Amino acid sequence: MKTHFSPRLRRAWHRPERATSAVAASVAGYSLIELLAVMAIISVMAMGMPALRSVMNSYSLKSAGQAIQAQLSYARQEALTSNRAVQVRLYKVSDSENPSSAPQYRAMQSFRETTDASGTLVLTPISPVTFLPSGIVFTDTVTAAATLFATGTSGATVNTTGDTAWPLPPPHGASPFLSFRFRSNGQTDLSASSFFTIVPTRAPIVKNELPANFITFQIDSINGAVRAWQPGS
Repeated sequence: MKTHFSPRLRRAWHRPERATSAVAASVAGYSLIELLAVMAIISVMAMGMPALRSVMNSYSLKSAGQAIQAQLSYARQEALTSNRAVQVRLYKVSDSENPSSAPQYRAMQSFRETTDASGTLVLTPISPVTFLPSGIVFTDTVTAAATLFATGTSGATVNTTGDTAWPLPPPHGASPFLSFRFRSNGQTDLSASSFFTIVPTRAPIVKNELPANFITFQIDSINGAVRAWQPGS
């Protein structure tokens, strides 16, 4: 049986490069439209990323500031009501969401201090460990905004090996920490009113070793009052 092909199909059969080009042109044209649309979307997202990052940093910073203020206020109140000193520790650990990151001061916890019959110091945690949000740290660069970390003069002490009796949850374990105390009368054992500051690690430094957005806390050594200050607030 003889098969009949249309003239157009016969021409395409004998010159397949034309058929292939036509199909390729059609596909290429459609893909180009898609590519332009994707590029436009990426451009819009790229322009919005700095603003989005700034918003996320601000939210994390605010959340961390509220947690710190609450824990310090509670530690002072507990010292007054229990008539016992309360020790506050700032721990130097890696970022929980990035375990390979360099250890920085990112966590805190408070302990009530008592002594047993032999006079040995006994610590009782009065709060769970508070980890700052990922990307937020206590800056330990000693400046006017971080005098707490000038341990030779601030009255705070540093333990570089950690406390095996009270390790942090895995994977951190016994971690280095800086500590100070609220006394039973609400005062602190700091030598003077001390400052410390939390900052976003991914924000560029603008002035005085600080980024544009940060929160500085002041602990009054006389009455233990804690005040917080943030640029623009």
